[in-house]
Formats: sequence, C-alpha cells, structure tokens
Amino acid sequence: DLQHAAGGATPSHEEDVIRTEVVAQIGELIDRLPPQTRTIIRKLYYEGMEPGEAADDMRLALSTIYNSRRSGFGLLMALLRRRNIRVWLCVTLLFFGNRRN
Repeated sequence: DLQHAAGGATPSHEEDVIRTEVVAQIGELIDRLPPQTRTIIRKLYYEGMEPGEAADDMRLALSTIYNSRRSGFGLLMALLRRRNIRVWLCVTLLFFGNRRN
C-alpha cells in the first residue's frame, strides 16, 4: 500500500522488513557516489539538515548543494533501475515522499 510506504499508517512487519532491506541497499549505493555528493545526500537525508544548513556546514554555495542532490539522485536512480524497478519505486517514496524542499 502506497500510503503505508509514504508514512500514512503503521507499517506491517512485512513492510518493515522490506523497508529495512531497501534502506540497506540504498546505503550501499550511496557509498558508491562521488565523495562530496555522498556527504551532501547523507547530511540532507540521514542527518535531516536543510540545504542551507548543509551549505554552511560544508562551506559550499547553496546551488552546489541543490546541484549535487539532483545529480546524486540521478546516479542513485540509474543504479537502482539496474537492480530492480520495485526497489526504485520504494526509494522514490522513501525520499521524495518526505521531501521538504
């Protein structure tokens, strides 16, 4: 159910297992990103920083944060499509469903 994946209702045990596996696979793929892009993705989505906070923290232009986020997701989506389209859908829901900016 898409509502469960997007954070609507309490997920079932099965959904928790799938989410855990997807998050582990995403982590492996994030590790394959270029260093700066990897750091930006982690700051925004694992540490919960706003783009401006990440820019200040890394002493980068805000446009660099946005550009790196966009290119990082492009790379991640390409890697995920090669693995499994269902995983790509889960990632889209996990990251873009909860996106603040």
